Amino acid sequence: MEAPLKENPLDKLTLIAPAVRRDRRLQEGELELIIEDAKARKNPLIPPIILFAIETGMRRSEILNMQWRHIFAGVDASTGEIGTQNDLGLPVMIAPGQ
Repeated sequence: MEAPLKENPLDKLTLIAPAVRRDRRLQEGELELIIEDAKARKNPLIPPIILFAIETGMRRSEILNMQWRHIFAGVDASTGEIGTQNDLGLPVMIAPGQ
């Protein structure tokens, strides 16, 4: 019979937390309800910020951390890159005239 283990071989194992993902899409009519509610707020910038967030998929903190230096005007679209929650650059595409 073998001798018992002197140490737990799993003690050095590092577990990686699974990514928490949400796969939620707006249902028909929800965007209109959200924008109507946003228009009732004191800050008139709320509706365009909501549309910007939906179009880019950016989080609130990413939008609030944007600076003009992150945006470069182009002929057909504006592009920029900002830091994200996971420290990866996030390219931002904004179609003109939206």
